[in-house]
Amino acid sequence: MFSPGPARDAFYATEAGDLDHWFDEGLGHWLWHLAWAALSVLMLFVASRRPAWPRRLGRRHRGPRDPGGRGRDQGVTFFFVTVEGETTILGVPFSIAVVAWTVRETARGSTNPVIRFFLVSAAVTLLAYVGWIALEGWPFAEPCAVIGC
Repeated sequence: MFSPGPARDAFYATEAGDLDHWFDEGLGHWLWHLAWAALSVLMLFVASRRPAWPRRLGRRHRGPRDPGGRGRDQGVTFFFVTVEGETTILGVPFSIAVVAWTVRETARGSTNPVIRFFLVSAAVTLLAYVGWIALEGWPFAEPCAVIGC
């Protein structure tokens, strides 16, 4: 690890630096995001097998256990990591597929909160992609280049 500056720039100008960058920014992001998608599919598969979920009695619960609110948070996070990691070619079709899957399960009467969580998450991710393209154009601009991280 090098601190930003001439030494780091010199390292990344070498073949070893180029390979290090590819492992970190290329392969590493793809493996991470593919694993995220695979775990999501596994959770959706299990949730689809248990569509009935008991509803809470009384006032609707809001807060940390609210699947819609947590889905929103994951949707925003998945948007940012796929745009920054340049894996939107995975994120866009995956999000479309998740929306389709969860809408189908909801239409079948599923009350499982995992289904709601992923419906909100994928919908938020797609909306963020559309909004980002509307604001920054195509191809996707890296968030740190726009907001100055």
